[in-house]
Amino acid sequence: MAELLIEIFSEEIPAKIQKTSAEHLSKSFVESLCKNGIICTNSKIFYSPRRLTFVCHVPLTSDDVLDERKGPKIDANPAAIDGFLKSTGLNLEQLEQRDTGKGLFYFANILKKGQKTTDICEQIIPDILHKFPFAKSMRWGSGDFKWVRPVQKILAILSENNAVYPIDFQVGHLNSGNITGGHHFMSPDLFEIQNFADYTQKMQDNFVIFNQDIRKEKMQNDLIETAEKLGLVYLSDDDLLHEVMGLCEYPVILVGDIADRFQNLPPEVLKTSMRSHQKFFSFYDKISDKITKFATFCNIIPDDGGDLIIQGNQRVLAARLSDGQYFYELDLKKPLEIHAEKLENVTYHAKLGTQSQRIGRIESVASYIAKTINVDCGTVSQIARLAKADLSTAMVGEFPELQGIMGAYYAKHYGHHQNVCDGIKNHYKPVGAGDDAVMSLFTACVAIADKIDSLAGFWAINEKPTGSKDPYALRRAALGIIRIILDNNISLNMTDILNQAFDVLSKQFDKTDNIHGQIADLQNFILERLKIYMRDKNISHDVISAVIPDMSDINIIYVYNNGFTLQDFIKTEQGQSLMQSYRRGINILSVEEKKNNTTYDPVAQQTRFDTDYEQNLFKIIANIENDIKDDLPKNNFDSALLKLIGLQNPLSDFFEHLMVNDSNPQIRQNRLGLLSYLRQVIHNVADFSKIEC
Repeated sequence: MAELLIEIFSEEIPAKIQKTSAEHLSKSFVESLCKNGIICTNSKIFYSPRRLTFVCHVPLTSDDVLDERKGPKIDANPAAIDGFLKSTGLNLEQLEQRDTGKGLFYFANILKKGQKTTDICEQIIPDILHKFPFAKSMRWGSGDFKWVRPVQKILAILSENNAVYPIDFQVGHLNSGNITGGHHFMSPDLFEIQNFADYTQKMQDNFVIFNQDIRKEKMQNDLIETAEKLGLVYLSDDDLLHEVMGLCEYPVILVGDIADRFQNLPPEVLKTSMRSHQKFFSFYDKISDKITKFATFCNIIPDDGGDLIIQGNQRVLAARLSDGQYFYELDLKKPLEIHAEKLENVTYHAKLGTQSQRIGRIESVASYIAKTINVDCGTVSQIARLAKADLSTAMVGEFPELQGIMGAYYAKHYGHHQNVCDGIKNHYKPVGAGDDAVMSLFTACVAIADKIDSLAGFWAINEKPTGSKDPYALRRAALGIIRIILDNNISLNMTDILNQAFDVLSKQFDKTDNIHGQIADLQNFILERLKIYMRDKNISHDVISAVIPDMSDINIIYVYNNGFTLQDFIKTEQGQSLMQSYRRGINILSVEEKKNNTTYDPVAQQTRFDTDYEQNLFKIIANIENDIKDDLPKNNFDSALLKLIGLQNPLSDFFEHLMVNDSNPQIRQNRLGLLSYLRQVIHNVADFSKIEC
């Protein structure tokens, strides 16, 4: 197999589009080669600020390809048939007639002989480059070729062993060849490339780390090792690392100091300001609990060790942090309660009132939750009233991602209890899939109420998610509620909470239309998110369906825990035996109900039982029904399941010695009623009919 190497060498490509551009380039090459009878293997794509590089293994020539073309019907207009013949280069005798089910059609089978891979590449590469879908591209010089940034060189070669086969084509004013360049400043000369191994070595010799994975790994190791040498900790930031990786072909780490006058700023302010404005990484001192240094990367090995660059960065950073310090000191002049008052003039949503009105709703629902789970309502109310107050502060206005965090600092400054400060900071959690959802119960009450208010509010005004569209992140809010409840082991009746939320909404606004239908629909929405979450935790879909309760009583933690318990139970020998006996009885009952177009009431008259087997089964079912009435309200689900095992022997005896469909109609109906009673009691624990195993 030969090796195909292509490099588009240009001026700096924006970091945010490098990866997607490289992926599109790779996909386009692979698909175009495949269409021309060339199968690529071991294809790899690399990207850096100044180059997109593609390499793969291909044969020197393409395979013969049989091109089948469908023509007109055999009784079509002669002109249409002649046109088809001209397009194929065949005569009428060489065409095949085939019945497609819609009549007889002509088909042409044209054998395309294999071509040299170099010839194919010379045809497809210019087409791919001309059609590249950049959102914005530019034209330079006198040519008509456009690219995201001016292209310097196009490297395109096919090599096998020591032989190099040139791929010659022209794009705009550029001719392809086997020449490329190294680092823009440290190695500006051009050089020839023989193959990918030669390319790799010469890139290394000329100060270019073209492999993005190696470049990123080097940068991360430099950050970690440099911080450790300084006795500090690198605050990991993978998104920023990926962005900065796209700015340097040969990253060299530099470290600067943060002036002492800025050390009064919270670490989050320093990190956010440096990250947002300067693309700086933060080095944290555990002893002082402060960010004392920053790290950056330059795209050159500085002659002076980077002193001049660092000095310049420190001056620019000082100006930025001075703004942050001004915002911080300005905000501290007023307590959070004053900042909260400003939210009376801030609209949350045109149909849902101001932020201040929303805070009132959150406080009401959070207090209701606090009473339900026995948490101090005073602390919860205080968190709810202050949780959104920092939205009106100057710092959060500049850095919205610091909402909650700054509120906690301002609350602490004015002497609020640590529980209140933590609640303000953490009530937005979980922010993302990897975010921790563990929090105090005080915080959990407000965090759940916050997300419940979002859901209930947008349901009330009929702004629900549709398809892939979810502009208000309501799916994330529902999942956040689920995670908070599960991660903090909170037992809540969601139906009661939703009723409370809609009741509060109704008092503020006229949102009473079809309120019960809205609650039911929202309950179902939350349950769907719970099902997805449980499936992600490897609970099978049938078990999930079996433990989902009646809509009038949704307790998320019960459903979740019961799913694991039931899944483990049905894998046991006792669980399997119970399932077999259950199915035998329910299958008989279902057949009879379907045949007679009726549902048998779970009522059996003991006076009509003429055998001990019926009497014994009835008594066991009644005893179990009575026992699980105590278990289920206390969520003793595992205990209830174990009690169902007591049905196994009496059920086996019942089926072994009796026929359900007795010739006597009264006996038959009574026994079917007994099986219906059995089904009702078992389904009070879980709907076993939905379990597939």
